Amino acid sequence: MIFGADICDLCYSACAVEISPTAQLYFGVCVICKMKSAARFYQELPVIDSPLAELLLTEDHFHAMPQTRHVVDTDIVNSTLGVNQGLHQEINLIATGSIIAVLNLAAKHATSIPFFFGGDGATFMIPKELLEPVLHALEIHRENTLRNFELELRVGSMQVADLDNYDNEFRMARFHVNEHLDIPIVLGGGLREVERIIKSRVFNSTSQTDNILDLSGMECRWDRIRPPKHKELPCNSILLTDC
Repeated sequence: MIFGADICDLCYSACAVEISPTAQLYFGVCVICKMKSAARFYQELPVIDSPLAELLLTEDHFHAMPQTRHVVDTDIVNSTLGVNQGLHQEINLIATGSIIAVLNLAAKHATSIPFFFGGDGATFMIPKELLEPVLHALEIHRENTLRNFELELRVGSMQVADLDNYDNEFRMARFHVNEHLDIPIVLGGGLREVERIIKSRVFNSTSQTDNILDLSGMECRWDRIRPPKHKELPCNSILLTDC
């Protein structure tokens, strides 16, 4: 990695830019532009509107997750036992609350955060600039969950760069479902490995009871419906491993 004073090829201003010593053509990007690009990783992914089967066979559509991103994972401890006790609606409500809390925070910072809903929790790919406020909001949600439902919501995080030690691939594409919905698709076992590591850790938490959590826009309705026959149903995320 070589740094020198030159014109950044993205913002066209005089900056300290990073120059690849092996590149046949010069391309310099300043540190500020690299940080902005990493923060807007998901927003800047090309939206793929080809058939899903075609997308899954085209590895060039999948882009490496920035090393500075953090995977934040939430899940309810012993959720299977809770479901067996008839608490499936409460568990889904808590998991949905964690998603709404993070998405509302992302909206305030004019950014998009890809996430995966797991029924009893969710997994998010967070830019490092939002890691602290996201964990802060989820800690409030964790305390509210324990106080109101007597269910323990586990919250943890891990930086993508730490996956280098586990030799796991972690690439993402953005798939166009319809005019209202794009979903993230992850290729490789990296995300599952991160979730396994996070769930194996014990995280110390601090009290946030004096803070208010923004869950505006949250609405959960339950009704037993039959799936339509001979029709495709969209899902909110796709995770592929061992491909």
